Amino acid sequence: MNKDLKEIIPGDGLGILKFGMERTEVKRLLGEPDEIDQITEEEMGSNGEAWHYDDIELSLSFDAVENWRLVTFAVSSEFYSIAGHNLIGKKRDQVTTVLETLGYDDMIFEETASQNGTESKLLTVGNIEMNFWFENDFLSEIQWGPFFIDDETIDWPE
Repeated sequence: MNKDLKEIIPGDGLGILKFGMERTEVKRLLGEPDEIDQITEEEMGSNGEAWHYDDIELSLSFDAVENWRLVTFAVSSEFYSIAGHNLIGKKRDQVTTVLETLGYDDMIFEETASQNGTESKLLTVGNIEMNFWFENDFLSEIQWGPFFIDDETIDWPE
């Protein structure tokens, strides 16, 4: 995988990919996505697109309200790290210990519905706009968005 895309940076992006990038910029860096899903207003609060890059286990969302700028990342590979910590595949207590060590203490843990024998849980860390999805108590996906100045204004990275 591309080392320029390794580090998850809360509020900023993923390595060289930054919140606020336009679709053309992302396509120039990553090429064509393997799949593009249209996101309806009911699902996102506005219309958007989710781009999936299967080989690097990365999904990106663009929002029409934000002029089709990059607003959400999701990763599911052990390759990605936060402050040098690879968390995908780790148990919940290991993940929370690392997050606490990094000073991310605004955590809310929710149990979600089980599907096909898989128990899903969600850990939300509000002060860094991140969601950590667990399946059978192991971290399977990290999702994050940009920071906000107020409820409606995104604090785009420079």
